[in-house]
Amino acid sequence: MKKSFFREFLTTVLIGCLTLVFVGNFDVVYGATEVTGVIGSDTTWTLENSPYNITGPVLVSNGVTLTIESGVTVNFMDYSYYIQVEGTLVAKGEGVNHIYFNTGKNIWFTKDSVGWN
Repeated sequence: MKKSFFREFLTTVLIGCLTLVFVGNFDVVYGATEVTGVIGSDTTWTLENSPYNITGPVLVSNGVTLTIESGVTVNFMDYSYYIQVEGTLVAKGEGVNHIYFNTGKNIWFTKDSVGWN
């Protein structure tokens, strides 16, 4: 009887410790923000709402500014999707908080865009 109790006790302790290890190693995961269509007013993509998944063509309208904060991740969900900038794109990483794009070929600036360099 003592062996059975001791074995159950050790099993319970072991399972409890493993549970703490697994639960303790999970970070908070936020949902992704899906983006497609026309951005018609000044917009900021924040770290709190990152990652931003481009799920179709995106247009930053003339006279509109899209600001992408440091640390944000932008995922183009298909290589045919893009961001076309006719207004202004402000994307400046700071220090170790870079802005991550899963591709660099899908952002297009038109002749009407402002300050693209």
